[in-house]
Amino acid sequence: WWGVFSLLPIFAARLFYPRAFLKLLAAGFLLTIPGFLFELASFKVGYWSFYGQYLLTFGSGPLTLPLEEIMFWLLLAPLVILSNFLLFVRKRE
Repeated sequence: WWGVFSLLPIFAARLFYPRAFLKLLAAGFLLTIPGFLFELASFKVGYWSFYGQYLLTFGSGPLTLPLEEIMFWLLLAPLVILSNFLLFVRKRE
């Protein structure tokens, strides 16, 4: 449930700042790229791995990422953080 509640700032930013939302999406996409590179580098050096059952995995062999990791941490987490900044920090300026 926490994943669903974390999406509320994204919808609130879309509602209260419609003109800034496209910039928010662009910045979120740009922050996804270093996150994905970090994931690949961490797999390569053995920093972590994903064992268990997931909805869907992408990749093959030792370089497999679960769908939940890609969807929540790589794609949505930058948007949630930037939306919270837009709603709470920028509002004070």
